[in-house]
Amino acid sequence: MLNPHVVEVLRGTQRDNDFVSDLADDVRTLLRKTFGVQIFIKWNPYIDDCARVLYYSLTTLSDVQTLGEEYGGLLLLDSRNDDRLPARKGLMWMVFLETFGSYLMLRCLKASFSCADAAEVLLRLRRLHTACFFMGSPYPTFSKRVLGIQYILVRHWIGAQPSVTTWFRLLGVFLLLRSLRPPRTRQEASPDDTSSPSPFSPCPICQGDWKSPSALPCGHVFCWSCVHKHLAESPSDGCPLCRFPAIPSRVVALVNVRNGSLQRDKKVLISNKCS
Repeated sequence: MLNPHVVEVLRGTQRDNDFVSDLADDVRTLLRKTFGVQIFIKWNPYIDDCARVLYYSLTTLSDVQTLGEEYGGLLLLDSRNDDRLPARKGLMWMVFLETFGSYLMLRCLKASFSCADAAEVLLRLRRLHTACFFMGSPYPTFSKRVLGIQYILVRHWIGAQPSVTTWFRLLGVFLLLRSLRPPRTRQEASPDDTSSPSPFSPCPICQGDWKSPSALPCGHVFCWSCVHKHLAESPSDGCPLCRFPAIPSRVVALVNVRNGSLQRDKKVLISNKCS
């Protein structure tokens, strides 16, 4: 048995994520056209998780390779059970943790940290885990590490070149150093950092301060030029964040509003979600 390189696992994972995203888009379209906009807005935040559970129920839980695993020549094995195929119970736990593990970890971290600190700790744990995976760990996700489930390479002749693996190891070292770097305090931050709303993602399109902030019918705020450019290039996509239907004539310019006030409103929303 041959352990796959990072490239094969990432290639298969990306293909699975693409299919899950396509499935979620189909569910959104069906939900919006069948039950109307109000029901769509209510259930839209849960569609991605439902699509992921449905996808892995039709593949992994049905004892079938996922499309990404088949594409990359990967097969799941239980390293704690003499490298046999994982039991059904283990696969069910894997799908559950793959989908809802981040929510559970964040809730556990909130018991010891504030909302912002818990998110920062979770981000550092993810970077640390990714760094270990890039440097040779056989477990690409937290759930597989907890359950002892790993991949083997079925078609060994499609393996990655050693030079590619070396570059990923260097990237893993970089991520490891970044995850272990102590966070900057507010005193160490520059004045631009303290006034910048970057921790709350200002304009999701350009990742900069709002320039002529404008709102879509769903309530998301973007720069005037950014959202109009997006709607001109992809009119059928609607809102870049939630895909709620939107047309240029429905964009509302927010006058007499500064970035600071928008940031305070967002901070209130985030604190409400964390409570």
